[in-house]
Amino acid sequence: MSWKDAYPEIPLGQDACGIIAIVEKTGKPTHRVVRRTLESLYRMAHRAGAIRGEGDGTGIHTDIPRELWAGFLEAKGLDPALAQNPRFFVGHFFLPKAEEDRVEAFFALLEEEGRPLGVRPLLFRRGEVVSQVLGPVGRRTEPLFLQVAGLSPDGDGPLWELGLKLEGSFPVHVVSLSTRSVVYKVRGSAEILARYYPELSRPEFKSAIALGHNRYSTNTLSTFEQVQPFGLLGHNGEINTIERLRREMDLLGIPRTGGSDSQDLNRLLEGLIHRYGLSLPEALDLVFPPVIGEIKGLPEALQDLYVALRQRFGPLAQGPAALVSRYGDEAVFATDAMGLRPLWQFETPYEYVFSSERGVFTAEEFVAEPKPLAPGEKVYLRLTEEGARVYPMDRHQRLVLERVTAKTPVGGLRVHLQGPLREAPPPVAGGSEAQVEERPAPPPLGVERAYGWDRWDQAYLEALAKTGNEPIGSLGYDGPLAALNPEKPNLSEFFKETVAVVTNPAIDREREIEHFSTRTLLGRRPLPDGRGGGRVEELLLPIVLERDPALAMAFGTLTLGEVKARFQTATLIPRFTVEEGLLAGLKRLGEEAVRAVEEGAEVLILSDREAFQGGVWIDIGLALAWVNRALLKRTPDGVALRRKTSLLVHSGGVRNLHDLVFLLGLGAEAIAPWLLEEKALALEGRRGLANTLEALKKGLEKVISTMGIHELRGYGRIFSSLGLKPELAEVFGTRNFLGSER
Repeated sequence: MSWKDAYPEIPLGQDACGIIAIVEKTGKPTHRVVRRTLESLYRMAHRAGAIRGEGDGTGIHTDIPRELWAGFLEAKGLDPALAQNPRFFVGHFFLPKAEEDRVEAFFALLEEEGRPLGVRPLLFRRGEVVSQVLGPVGRRTEPLFLQVAGLSPDGDGPLWELGLKLEGSFPVHVVSLSTRSVVYKVRGSAEILARYYPELSRPEFKSAIALGHNRYSTNTLSTFEQVQPFGLLGHNGEINTIERLRREMDLLGIPRTGGSDSQDLNRLLEGLIHRYGLSLPEALDLVFPPVIGEIKGLPEALQDLYVALRQRFGPLAQGPAALVSRYGDEAVFATDAMGLRPLWQFETPYEYVFSSERGVFTAEEFVAEPKPLAPGEKVYLRLTEEGARVYPMDRHQRLVLERVTAKTPVGGLRVHLQGPLREAPPPVAGGSEAQVEERPAPPPLGVERAYGWDRWDQAYLEALAKTGNEPIGSLGYDGPLAALNPEKPNLSEFFKETVAVVTNPAIDREREIEHFSTRTLLGRRPLPDGRGGGRVEELLLPIVLERDPALAMAFGTLTLGEVKARFQTATLIPRFTVEEGLLAGLKRLGEEAVRAVEEGAEVLILSDREAFQGGVWIDIGLALAWVNRALLKRTPDGVALRRKTSLLVHSGGVRNLHDLVFLLGLGAEAIAPWLLEEKALALEGRRGLANTLEALKKGLEKVISTMGIHELRGYGRIFSSLGLKPELAEVFGTRNFLGSER
């Protein structure tokens, strides 16, 4: 039983909060840093939420208070000098009070699981807390606070793996487990943090850097476990692309936390550091890369760097956010690319401060005018023997370039920038040649009906082909309820998009347009550390054409023939025979996909053009979802097969923007809507197809923007189904409402 099982009421959610980081300029631990951080949290109390009059969470992240722990060790007859050993670690854990009789069993498990990792516990203790300061709600959910100290064989990597094992097999939450830092957090308001943990007020509790966080929970229940900061960061804002980020965690073999978006972001960054050998600045630039508009203005070496990093991971942590982060001697402070969450940088005579509020200190204390971080800006800080050193954005980027280049084979960062960074020229829109163009005959009506087309789809496509604009003005897909349709609907019609209701401030249209991107990647992407990559092509539009390379080039995409010429591909046909049945056909399709990727396929083409020849068509959405699940099979290095290929859906069942977004959200990297292409050409010729592509591009931007997402690669399964059979809904991995076994 894991800690997630012990708290089944915790939903997956998002946070918006107040954050602060205070760093001693000398780089030496002081109690003043701790005290000033606690005072600042209290001054930011207005940014925290209140539930029934109680604050919904506050916490502080500090150095291990080594003087304090020297006293704890000495009191138990152990050598106090061990607290100064660089291998010395401290772990903080929350255990549900209902499990109080299992405390000794937990300590024994920690010792047992730590032994093969070389982790040697020296001291187990119940941490001192004052429960009386909690409110009624906090007292009902209060866990036991346990502390462990010992020696780690090699930094924090073995400790992180130990923490995963403990959370996976015991109802415990790892608050922090490190050779450098500790975290204290409480379900309550800022003013009770030091009262709840008396050791925070002791003068021997010293730290050179402290991160503080006041929680305001927008979409989650407040619990001790979800209070920030976590082991690496304090995060203010929301990750609108959290579904895609979690999916990428699954593919990389980094376990989810089962908690909020901020918890999973913290877990991901820790995994990149401990499993893939990245430093904190590298990990943050991998997860929060600059937008394409900014990359274009960078020197060539940095362009290569960030295009390469976007291929390794991508813009999967988009949303209004600011964060303060620290690992070891390094810290990074950052804002989101749109600048929707503030973070101020200022100095006092003794400290460097980064805070969502500049008013936490009085104006008289500033030695320079406070400066807000610009959209997408990162500031790097390092603790050295000579003191704390702060470096601006350009130095941060150069540092990341140096570190990534040192780990990459010669020439490994060189990418063909003309492709990924080029702007698509105006689409070919006809002219005199279009007037004499010979248009193909429309597809037979029986073919259209077989792939689910109806009169509404025909009228919709006519509007796209003639005007170049997506005609639906409302938010989301507003088609009829498929479960009540007497005809056979395609499965995409059972799904409705989620629409975000956000309160982000308005920004100028030019900046928003600059951030929009409908780019996608085809090929085998490298791992976060650069290993295992293959050929990668970046398309400006995720729509692949069957013919007309010139038109494809105009939109920055490829034809199906070009894809097959540039990549090692395998084609799968989504069909089953009457004799084998649907389920057996799906299983066979999944096995074929696994075999193709194991044999080196860089692009899997899921093509239904011949699906009715010798079999029965499997709905393209169901086929895609099934193949995605089959490719979760892991290789010996713990990475899913799905991470080693890309999926191109070649389907006649793509009839409109909703179908396109549905398949992209399920995980397709690109779509080749062959029947839609044929029909557009029959309606308005080449100009009609160009107008259709332009309209679908505008539609994609409209859909992702309703979720506060500006890059299509960050859009995931942000939809739910209505009326699907539960067994079927499970394949899609989304929420299903009003399901029926019939």
